[in-house]
Amino acid sequence: MLSSLPEAKRGRNGSPIRLGLVADDLTGSNDTGVQFAKQGLDTLVILELAGAEAAIAGAAEYDVFVINTDSRADDPATARSKARQGARILLDAGIEYIYKKIDSTLRGNLGAELEGVMDAAGAKAAFFIPALPALGRTTVGGFHLVRGVPVSQTEIAKDLISPVNESHIPTLLAGQCERPVGHISLGTVLGGVDEVKKAIKGGMAAGQTVFVVDATTEEHLLVAAQAIVDLGLARVTCGSAGFAEILPRVLGLGKERAPKGLPVLTVAGTRSQVTVEQIKAAARRDGVTLVLAKDEAFGEEKARQQEIARLVEEVRRGLRHGSDVILAMAGTVQGNAAAPAVDPAELSRLIAAGLGEVAAQIVLGGPAISGLILTGGDTALAVCRRLKAPGLSIGDEVLPGIPYSRLLNGEAPGTKVVTKAGAFGDREALIVAIDYLKSLD
Repeated sequence: MLSSLPEAKRGRNGSPIRLGLVADDLTGSNDTGVQFAKQGLDTLVILELAGAEAAIAGAAEYDVFVINTDSRADDPATARSKARQGARILLDAGIEYIYKKIDSTLRGNLGAELEGVMDAAGAKAAFFIPALPALGRTTVGGFHLVRGVPVSQTEIAKDLISPVNESHIPTLLAGQCERPVGHISLGTVLGGVDEVKKAIKGGMAAGQTVFVVDATTEEHLLVAAQAIVDLGLARVTCGSAGFAEILPRVLGLGKERAPKGLPVLTVAGTRSQVTVEQIKAAARRDGVTLVLAKDEAFGEEKARQQEIARLVEEVRRGLRHGSDVILAMAGTVQGNAAAPAVDPAELSRLIAAGLGEVAAQIVLGGPAISGLILTGGDTALAVCRRLKAPGLSIGDEVLPGIPYSRLLNGEAPGTKVVTKAGAFGDREALIVAIDYLKSLD
């Protein structure tokens, strides 16, 4: 038997915590492992079951261990056995929480492998949460959808190795494992953490031990994770990369990486929901401060000047602490923008000019930054105008359609700038742009 690892990091409850993952293929091991690594957790992917014990024993400095069982194409009995063995190796090493990684389109021996992990852990309940909202994988009414289409009606149904012919997850699992399957509806999740906890308790009282949880957004995943952790039932969870990103935050893990380069200031004047999701993703990162501007303050001159002064001070405070700062509109991010008291077009102009003034005061008066990320054409133009830059010298493409430039002449020549149209980029676009600017220091 593998000897236990030395004491691990401590979660919010003060007890040592390590995480172990059992995945059925290598790419899945990696795309889920990276969700932990990007939160500062040292993550090791072990390519095969054979030798996994030795690999873990020789890697005590790691926080997260991912074992690839390479079992997606196996028969159910073999897959169950491999998953049980992988979980047992992790548990024998003193790892407290096991995450059964599954494919976000439901390929593989889902029920058999989850059952194998539950057997190894002696878990009284497990939670099946495959949603990956960032890639259009959602679960509603127990049905798993890919960009709104039931997964069994997509190309996944024709997969040569592991075709998926059932979109209703409780039905799918019932045919693959012997444990009673329950369902936590989207309505329950929308009711909040307490409602989810109540539903879990009720299901367990009725004998259910595997719970399929609906989710269409990251916020839904967060609610589910909090309920599971609050109930002390996080011993075994199961999902794709989506829930894997949420779990360490709720457990109180994650650590700040040493900052590389000076902080970055992002100024987001666009009202695009694509950018809103990018802001939320970046703001969850360690070392990022979100500063929200009050929409209503920009309609009147005195209030506007007071708001600009407040924003400059808040942005400076974040930068002085070494944080990357995102400056955005409260109404847009929070989704509660009120009808403007002035002409909407005029208010948009005033907001762009106000955000441009805040950015200019930071660039000209400090603290020093790596550069600016400007999202929304009006905002980008307002910043350039305020800094009296007649042009941008294009240098590179950070992501498709998202260029890197330097300000030409003006009051801050050479300032590094990434510009992004509101609807451009995936959920990680701002994170990538921040890291890109820092890499140039």
